[in-house]
Amino acid sequence: MNKPSISALVRAHLQDYVLLITRLNSGVAVQSTEEIQRLATDIIHAFDQRLLDEQVSERERLQAKYALCALADEAALRFLNEYNRRRWEARPLQVVAFGDYAAGEQLFETIQAELHSPEPSQWLLAVWQLMFALGFNGRYLFTDPSQKQALISIIDQKLPPEQASVSALGQRMGTIHWRSFSPLSWCVGLLLGVLGLYWGLANYLDHFVARIIG
Repeated sequence: MNKPSISALVRAHLQDYVLLITRLNSGVAVQSTEEIQRLATDIIHAFDQRLLDEQVSERERLQAKYALCALADEAALRFLNEYNRRRWEARPLQVVAFGDYAAGEQLFETIQAELHSPEPSQWLLAVWQLMFALGFNGRYLFTDPSQKQALISIIDQKLPPEQASVSALGQRMGTIHWRSFSPLSWCVGLLLGVLGLYWGLANYLDHFVARIIG
């Protein structure tokens, strides 16, 4: 039996994160940014443990965390409503995970350095490939869109031919089957759905009561 590729392992280990980011990208209503960040942190911690089990170096694991935090922070700041966006911006996931605001800023330099190394980390390439497939734009990191596209092309080229490109992964992310997700994924999705429903009902009742009183 052939061992799964590193890209396949990364996608399998991050399937819960894929759902979380997909939900954020869809603009789902969020009642508690702290709860979403706690879920993200738990998933990242579990992924880090998986990498540790695979004997991935501490340096690679740290850079993978940077990438995942940058992905969640950008999705939240792009798609959450104004109130929750302000709350997230005041305490982004990189602050929750690393205690400072510098984590995301290191991403571009890290990718560039890794791509120019003689033997770039296949684990990091796979994480970055998935990050871009999930819609990461790097609006704070890439001043020129062609710069990002050039990195994506190089990442695809440096991964084994049998592993999907960013564009192919992006299409696959849009057609994920429900059986792909773990029980935790369903808990994440259910929680986000319940929080969204609660938020919507609370707003409706506030407006309804205001109309009656007025």
